[in-house]
Amino acid sequence: MVDELIMHIGTHKTGTTAIQGALSASREILLTDRLLYPSTGRGAYGQRRTPYTGHANLAREAGGWDMFDPDAGGSDDVVAEAKDHDIDSVLVSAEDFSVPEGVERKIRWVRTLGERLGVTRVRVVVYLRPQWEYMESSYAELVRSGYSQRLFPGQVDLDIDHPRFEYPGLLEPWSDAFGQVDVYGYSGYSPSSVVDHFATEVLDLPIAAPSLSKRPNRRAGEKTIEMLRCLRGLLAVARADSKLPEVFFGVRQLLREEIP
Repeated sequence: MVDELIMHIGTHKTGTTAIQGALSASREILLTDRLLYPSTGRGAYGQRRTPYTGHANLAREAGGWDMFDPDAGGSDDVVAEAKDHDIDSVLVSAEDFSVPEGVERKIRWVRTLGERLGVTRVRVVVYLRPQWEYMESSYAELVRSGYSQRLFPGQVDLDIDHPRFEYPGLLEPWSDAFGQVDVYGYSGYSPSSVVDHFATEVLDLPIAAPSLSKRPNRRAGEKTIEMLRCLRGLLAVARADSKLPEVFFGVRQLLREEIP
């Protein structure tokens, strides 16, 4: 019987890529300590279908999202995987669990998974960073990915009242459902230090260095972000005019793959 379900729910931009990569790389080590980090329920992204190291597909199932891929594994597969191992705990990690939209549905999903695993406790773990840092980092990601061409002040005006930046309201449904949420601060961590913190403070177990896993996200500088924003604007205009020259295809590929 599984005693505990640990839900690492993010949030976004708090070292989750490094943590999940290290957990994935340490899966076999963790099993010797009777903790399962499921190999199923992850999914893939990009044209090359690069596998996620976190459980993005489980979060999509929990939220009822159209992006959920049954072939990538869901809660049924997690339960089956748990039955195949002699374990005390199951650890699920996906930052999309902390997205406010559909939170009650996600909580019902977590509660049902816990019941199916036979756990006596659901432990919710979350990292939070200062909101201004979160907004800055989110803006950089939006520009890098091509989802925003706004100047930073305009993006702040748009985001300032978004529920994901209102931490008490974000966490209240989880604490109401499962009791105390384990909250840790995140500010200025390196990939290795946030992994070390998760290993010692959350698990009290060894996990692999992030260099053994997927490359963590790197923070882009102010000049890089402004260059990306301007280039994205040029690309958008060229696409609208149906005159996108071949060089812009090369720039777009560079932005997606080479610049963090």
